[in-house]
Amino acid sequence: MTTSASRSARSVVMQEGTGIELHEWMEAELPALADRVLFMTGGGTSEVSRRFLSAHGGRVLPKPIDPGELVRRVEGVLARRGVEAAAVV
Repeated sequence: MTTSASRSARSVVMQEGTGIELHEWMEAELPALADRVLFMTGGGTSEVSRRFLSAHGGRVLPKPIDPGELVRRVEGVLARRGVEAAAVV
């Protein structure tokens, strides 16, 4: 996996693993990118999923995804990234 991505949108449930597992891996291996992930879900079906969605609610988009809301959320991630970049300079 390359570290050049500046943002990512992932489903909470995927074929090769869960969005939760991906996020845990990112927190361990690519912590600078972990807070840039938006999650898409049809709803938490397990207790683990419900806890995760509750903890990361501001970065969760319910399916079906409203295109306007997706744009607002991505812009929010980008705006936070701009603040982080400005703080580093």
